[in-house]
Amino acid sequence: MALRIIRPTKRASLISARVFDRMFKRNLLPHVEVSALDLSSWLDSIFGAVHAPSTIHQSGQGLRSTSQSADFLCPDHHGIPLLPRLAWLRNHSRASLRLLLIAHAPAAYLLDWALLRPLLRPGDRIIAPTESARELIEFVCPSITSFVRVIPHPILPLNPKPAQALRAVFLGRLVQSKLVHRLIDALQIVHRRGHAIAMDIAGPLGEPNSAEESTYVRSLRARIQRMRLESHVRLLGTVDGEDAKAGLLAEARMLLNPSVSLEESFGKSIVEALGCGVPSVVTKWDGLPEVAGAGGSVVPVSDERFGMDVSADVIADVMEGIIDGPSKAEVCREEAQRFHPARVSLQYRHALEEALEEYHEQGDGPDNPEAREPGAPTTGLLSVAAPLNAYSWRELFEIHVDEFEAIRLDLAGKPRASLSEGGHVRTRLFHGQRGILQRVMAGLKPGQLSAPTGKQEAIPPNIDFMNRISLAAAGKATRSSRVVCLELLTANHQTAMSRAGLNRLRSEGLESPGIDYLDLEILLQEDQIETALNRSLECLDGEMWGAQAAHRLCQLARIAAAGSFFERALPRLREWTLRFPDEPDSGKVWLARGLCAAGNKLPSEARECLDHARDLLGEHALIDHLILEGI
Repeated sequence: MALRIIRPTKRASLISARVFDRMFKRNLLPHVEVSALDLSSWLDSIFGAVHAPSTIHQSGQGLRSTSQSADFLCPDHHGIPLLPRLAWLRNHSRASLRLLLIAHAPAAYLLDWALLRPLLRPGDRIIAPTESARELIEFVCPSITSFVRVIPHPILPLNPKPAQALRAVFLGRLVQSKLVHRLIDALQIVHRRGHAIAMDIAGPLGEPNSAEESTYVRSLRARIQRMRLESHVRLLGTVDGEDAKAGLLAEARMLLNPSVSLEESFGKSIVEALGCGVPSVVTKWDGLPEVAGAGGSVVPVSDERFGMDVSADVIADVMEGIIDGPSKAEVCREEAQRFHPARVSLQYRHALEEALEEYHEQGDGPDNPEAREPGAPTTGLLSVAAPLNAYSWRELFEIHVDEFEAIRLDLAGKPRASLSEGGHVRTRLFHGQRGILQRVMAGLKPGQLSAPTGKQEAIPPNIDFMNRISLAAAGKATRSSRVVCLELLTANHQTAMSRAGLNRLRSEGLESPGIDYLDLEILLQEDQIETALNRSLECLDGEMWGAQAAHRLCQLARIAAAGSFFERALPRLREWTLRFPDEPDSGKVWLARGLCAAGNKLPSEARECLDHARDLLGEHALIDHLILEGI
């Protein structure tokens, strides 16, 4: 008899998520039966309508009645932020339902790990698709690793028709973190070395639910044109369906699958390529080398001043090695068998049977956490992550309940007017740990980045949110998470708090590019515009003005505009746009340069810059306004 999973879902905007939902339901049969439910309707049946909520007792009964025929609850990625409240209700009502969480992107679930930590009970399971993903969960929150099992995604091999072609294929989302711009750089290098390989880039050309091309795709087109690669690179748009993907991969000599995305842990297209006998070029990033196995060639990731990057020369070297080397088709097809549904579905069955046996032996487990439970765990990265250091678990759960209701409104098509406190905490927690997690996912040591700084102070009761964030920035936490809390204060014009927090960081001897950037933002709010401009321009470190420094150029332009110092910012803006005319964020810098040129009464330069900005940014109200004004 099949084990039964209920899977509340919402139709995903991302094709990859929709494909996974179909694959998960189909490929686990006959050992595991997955029943998809509409997420919004299912929540209504348990908690009542958003504006007419059920009592806790009624909600407990609703959860029991909607899950009485199921062994496990496994929501899709839309439902993962809802799991803590569902787990609390499950525990409170003593329902026998076990939780199953597929950790597609464990680095993105930081608040969820903190909230779920004391709510998980015997028989609950977290499925990590790779050993690397499991290790990341352990690094973040070691106390939940006993619930984790490593099982890959079940992927049925495609059936390509034999073809003879020398093409490199990218198949995935067209976003900056997928490094497609570096692939184009590498293709130019390969061509210069005498290899006339073509490149097909397949993926949605616009943002979800938009008919317009994304700014990133616009930057790719500009790059391709500047390098004169139009006859060698095709932007195919979405390639969906097994037959279409099989046809694309049949013509591929290699799959290019680089990534530095924190949401990356597996790489489904790698498995599809392996099944077609196509080797992959992957970055050393979380589970990608693990998935590719012997069918992959790995490119190291470097930690640049403002983010992770790869060398186009190294990618070119690897591509040349595949072009000139022997076929690895049989090796690839053998590697693909690790992910065959016949094998993976049995792994799921064994893991879930073990979980149910554990539940029957140990029972429901302890009651829900008491009010004094701390918000942060005692070990792992989350133990030193602000703003968790300013909350008890119960306080975190209370703001999670508010966020739960806000998400339900989103699901009902009634978007919230502003981000809730829970949404702010989730966002700050993610961005504050981003640099540390990136290093870990790239196989680099986090070093002092993950070391706590500051001194923890008692948090008074009934404190408002901004004061709580201020105390979080002062407390014992990683430097980056403290800075991110100060950025929130600054964005909300809590200038005195921001300045006091920044002074505290510097009194502890802490420095970073983020601290310098924050200092300039505070100086702007304090109307110390010329001081801010001087500090920005006096930095001569080349790395601080590199390809990933668009945010610093835009800040410089804002400072210059605030004091009408346009002529002082223009030389730096001109130099950068000359060096980096079509980086992913270059459109913003072209626009900033155009505004400064207009302010300096240089209409010809302004029009040229605005034309570049429009090419890269598309329709933009500010550009249209300036052009109508005759600039």
